[in-house]
Amino acid sequence: MSQGAPRGRPALFLIVIAIFLVLLSGVVTIAYAATLLSASSNPNSNLTRALYNMSHEEGYNYTIPQVQAKIRQASEVIIGIGAFMAILGVLTWLYVYRPDVRGQYYRASMSSLMLGILYILAGFNGNLYTVLLCLVGGAILIYAWYVLRRHARLAEAEAAAQQPPAGT
Repeated sequence: MSQGAPRGRPALFLIVIAIFLVLLSGVVTIAYAATLLSASSNPNSNLTRALYNMSHEEGYNYTIPQVQAKIRQASEVIIGIGAFMAILGVLTWLYVYRPDVRGQYYRASMSSLMLGILYILAGFNGNLYTVLLCLVGGAILIYAWYVLRRHARLAEAEAAAQQPPAGT
């Protein structure tokens, strides 16, 4: 190998960190939604009472069961977002980590770019910690795309330089 070409798995550490961040974001989001779901089952919880009082102040006049149903709906949506983030982590393992380990750098680079953008978009659907974790994870995957693409081009140029010229 020439001195300028990187060796080994160029973005493996970046990919593992991005997977960890999105899985952490998904787990924290699901844990947050689980607390909301448990609060929705108790009509005397502080959250239920506060939202009940707020609805009367705003003039909506929701009943306690209606407030509980709205909290339950919100928590189910948040659980779905957390599950989607966990699925993104699994997809990153399948389509970025495994091709990188096998030396399929072009395939890993394009998947890294696509999933990095999805991380960022998914992060905007959650709370502040979700936005931060997914933005950082998405930025890391986009940087991994750059590293993988550069590594693939250098490896391709090195392979072309080692082949004998055509026609000899």
